[in-house]
Amino acid sequence: VAAGARLDWIPQETILFDRAALARRLTLTLAPGATALVAEPMIFGRTATGEVLRAGAFSDRIEIRRDGRLLYLDALRLEGNIAAGLDRPHGANGARALVSLVYVGADAEALLAPARALLPETGGASLIGADVLALRILAEGGFELRRSLVPLLAFLTRRPGGDLPKPWMI
Repeated sequence: VAAGARLDWIPQETILFDRAALARRLTLTLAPGATALVAEPMIFGRTATGEVLRAGAFSDRIEIRRDGRLLYLDALRLEGNIAAGLDRPHGANGARALVSLVYVGADAEALLAPARALLPETGGASLIGADVLALRILAEGGFELRRSLVPLLAFLTRRPGGDLPKPWMI
């Protein structure tokens, strides 16, 4: 991402189905003065059909660098009976959807308190560097995740009137 430019990486949810095997990696290189918002929403199973992830493999890695320096690294790996792991209190306490978000920008610290105010009880936000804000939300399912995520994305993208791309409308 070039100096003075901004990237909003806000794809729709990835749905992991039973017996799926997915390994993905997102690497961003930011020039000085660049801003980025990255959201990676995940839904574990086709919940509307009652599907349970009894077997599968999922590996996810998000890496953000500026001038060769690592600003953010988040790696998640789930294997085997994914549903059982998500059901554990120290796992996801039964949640079937999550989103990892990271915002990199000079104004990250100023955005922390207002972003926290938009989070549900199952969300958290931390300033992990002078200009790096990391957030995560767990939700029961995809609809509940969107209900929490859409206002947060509208705030962090600062789109006029909060207008997000049409696929993000609830």
